[in-house]
Amino acid sequence: IGLLLLMENTDTLTHILNQAFDCVSKGIMIQDINRHVVFFNHACEEITKWSREDVIGKDCGDIFVCHTSTGMCLTEKFCPGMEIFHGGLSPGSRELLIRRGDGSESWVKMSVSPMRNSEGVTTHIVSVVEDIGDVKRFSDEVTRSPMCFPEKPPRSSHTSWMLVPRKPIELFVMKPPCSSTGK
Repeated sequence: IGLLLLMENTDTLTHILNQAFDCVSKGIMIQDINRHVVFFNHACEEITKWSREDVIGKDCGDIFVCHTSTGMCLTEKFCPGMEIFHGGLSPGSRELLIRRGDGSESWVKMSVSPMRNSEGVTTHIVSVVEDIGDVKRFSDEVTRSPMCFPEKPPRSSHTSWMLVPRKPIELFVMKPPCSSTGK
């Protein structure tokens, strides 16, 4: 806030803030009350594969075509940002499947919060975007992987159990071996 009070030239302030937000590793996107993107940092470009030029001034729903984990399309009625504008959602995070600029889809965790003017009226929302695609793939792979567990855990103190990689991402129990599969 001190920097903001000392800055006389708004162009300089804007330049400094843009540089600062481009140094952040998480995506930062700001939208107005009509869902138009007004700010999109470098990390958002990396995560979403969309350039600022392709996103700024456009409706985020038209760009990202967000879906929930159940596959439900988030139209304006169910958009987390719009829910904040309408007072229906407290700030928090959601996992969303988005369409990326290269045509692929990816999972992101989006934390959305209101931005208020001096009168306390919400005028914009800020979204912090994290790529969770690898985490979701790993989680799905572990869930689908066949695991082998004994009926009872070993009681001796010299026997240890651990999960180790069999192939990238797949897990199996090393010790003792399962009698039914020999893995």
